[in-house]
Amino acid sequence: MEAAATGGDMAADKGHPGRPQSGFSLWKGNLLVFGLLFAFVLFHFFLQAARARTLFTADARDHARLVADIVGLQARLAIRSAEVIDETLSLFLTNTARFVAYLDSVEPFDSHELAAFALEAGLSGVAVIRKDGTFVDGPEGWARQVTGCDISQDLIHDTASHEIRLIHTLPGGGCIVTGVPGRDIEELRREVSLERVLLGISHLHGISFVKVVDEEPVAAGQEVPVSFVNRDGRPVAEVTVRIGDRGLVLGLDASPLRKRIAGLFRDLALYGGLLAISAAILSWLLYRQQTSHLSQVEEYEKMLSQRREEAALGRAAASIAHEVRNPLNAMSMGLQRLSMEADELLPGHRRLISVVMESLARTNGIVSNLLDYARTPKIHLQETRLDLLFEDVEAALGDVLDEKRLVIRREIPVPCLIRADRDLLRQVVVNLLRNAAEAESRGGSISISVKYEMDDVVLQVKNRGLLPAPDELAQVFEPYFTTKTRGTGLGLAISRRIVSAHGGTIAASIRDGNIFVVTVRLPRNPLPKNTDFQTEAAS
Repeated sequence: MEAAATGGDMAADKGHPGRPQSGFSLWKGNLLVFGLLFAFVLFHFFLQAARARTLFTADARDHARLVADIVGLQARLAIRSAEVIDETLSLFLTNTARFVAYLDSVEPFDSHELAAFALEAGLSGVAVIRKDGTFVDGPEGWARQVTGCDISQDLIHDTASHEIRLIHTLPGGGCIVTGVPGRDIEELRREVSLERVLLGISHLHGISFVKVVDEEPVAAGQEVPVSFVNRDGRPVAEVTVRIGDRGLVLGLDASPLRKRIAGLFRDLALYGGLLAISAAILSWLLYRQQTSHLSQVEEYEKMLSQRREEAALGRAAASIAHEVRNPLNAMSMGLQRLSMEADELLPGHRRLISVVMESLARTNGIVSNLLDYARTPKIHLQETRLDLLFEDVEAALGDVLDEKRLVIRREIPVPCLIRADRDLLRQVVVNLLRNAAEAESRGGSISISVKYEMDDVVLQVKNRGLLPAPDELAQVFEPYFTTKTRGTGLGLAISRRIVSAHGGTIAASIRDGNIFVVTVRLPRNPLPKNTDFQTEAAS
């Protein structure tokens, strides 16, 4: 039998087609796929960030070149405007001076007449210095700072009095000094000046500052450098371009780039988080599924190995029944005949025959139990009353119960109906009560309870006395395991097979430290599994 069982185990160890033979796990593969997806998202994020920075840098260079062109054009316009204003003023003041000289040659002006003429002509003042050295101005005192005639024909800008003057020398000697108010001219110059243009550009949207520096500009043909700095807590992209022989530094607001990159970071965190959560959930589900599958495969192989062992045990039991029972029956009949016909036997001899007969009966019982365990249960369902079944079993075990003076305490509803094989279920009850009685001490008690739970009937047998160790509870239903000095250890194993054939379960536990409890759970309307059992046993 051991050889047969070992052969069955070796066959089971060869593997099953459903068992994964490699170390690859679906949930690990799932994590790998999600890791690759996350790497792709990360690569896409850095690609988009680099592309946004490149586009912003190119746009900054284009803006800088455009501003440089505008500033250069405006600088040329400012210079030309200043030249035109000076030429216009110089021409106007020169013609006015000539006209004053003509009128003064006809009839010399006095101070009041010059003041009236200046007012009428829109001048701030007029002064006449004749060749004989006489001096007259109007309004009076206007040209007190003029000490003589200067041969220069350039305009004189007096920033203190905000006037523009021109000294026009006369051919015969002397000169005419004319002047106009300079505030409007100065404001016009400021409006068309380069500083005002730079200030206006610096107030445009997206531009932080713009300035002209004397540093060596970027050489023609070289790439315009762009540097990112922080000014007043705000990101700024600085671009330096050539404007003539000077450099133009343009500061562009880099907040849009920062916001774009921050948005990409948020998207990365969102998509990365979703990927991580999805990977964790899906991997957990795959892990659960794979673990469940492996458990099912292991249970199936365990069941297959057990059934192969049972098949081998069945064949061994058949051999034992054939090879052992016939000699046992022959010895039993011979001893019976000897005890009945041999009158000359002494009492001691008759006692010896009786002991041998008991041993033969016990050996025959062992063979019967072995055959019962190896034989596939055949279920014949019928309406069965558990309350009456327990009464019959108690009556059958009356000698054992009376010998130990055991009391049976029952909690069974009347009537307690269940569809089951009455004979096989009776064998289970006999095994449970016999084990409980043999484990109990003299004068003890056994508790039996039956109750309904949903569609199941739960039967419990409780006793004290000889208890298995806690680490032996899982083995009490295994064949040949017993804590008694006598017995084959097949009673509970046979009971488990019968309960399983009914579609139920049986379990053992120790409660309150000294109460051994066997719990049997049976469906009230079972679907028998004996067909499957027979098929496996036959194979």
